[in-house]
Amino acid sequence: MMKKIIVVAFLLLFAASAQASSPMATVQTAVDQILSILREPNGSDQRIIDSKFERIKNIVDEHFDYEVLSRVTLGRGWRQLDDSQKATFVSLYSELIERTYRNHIADYSDEEIAYTRESLLTEPGARVSRAEVETRILLDKGPISVLYRLYDDNGVWRIYDIHGEGISLSQNFRAQFEDILNRRGVEGLLDALRTRVERLRADPEAEKIEVTR
Repeated sequence: MMKKIIVVAFLLLFAASAQASSPMATVQTAVDQILSILREPNGSDQRIIDSKFERIKNIVDEHFDYEVLSRVTLGRGWRQLDDSQKATFVSLYSELIERTYRNHIADYSDEEIAYTRESLLTEPGARVSRAEVETRILLDKGPISVLYRLYDDNGVWRIYDIHGEGISLSQNFRAQFEDILNRRGVEGLLDALRTRVERLRADPEAEKIEVTR
């Protein structure tokens, strides 16, 4: 269920504006910008869908922090990687996520989004300010709560994780990666990621998620 919900959330979370003054404003700006792309007609032309995703990807690469997501996903395992391995992991992980969700551009059906709560999570004395923004995706079967997690990167709020239906994006992948890391080590994990990415490059439908509403 988490994967099905995150399809919609993932497509909406990435266009954070450098001018946004609060976490809520960042998420709302992101959603509005992405919605403007998603609402453009697809027709039956795969080139149009691919073009849409490339425009979204450009925003993602600028405003979503895959390195922080990678650290959160691997947890203590992150320390097992050297600098070169970390860079490789971030590159493969980000491509895996993007390729997994790119084919769901056509699945978007103009769901409404409600912005319900902003919470600052920063503890006293912390060097980095963190926040959480709650939204609701209004699906036919009822609203789904999705939480966006952000941190303050020198005055710009950046998104690094999303949470829906009891599990976050990082937690979903952590279970998979920890098992491989424990059994096969760092290079085994990188090899497994390369294999999945190469499979998606060859067959974009290889890990397509069935979406229900």
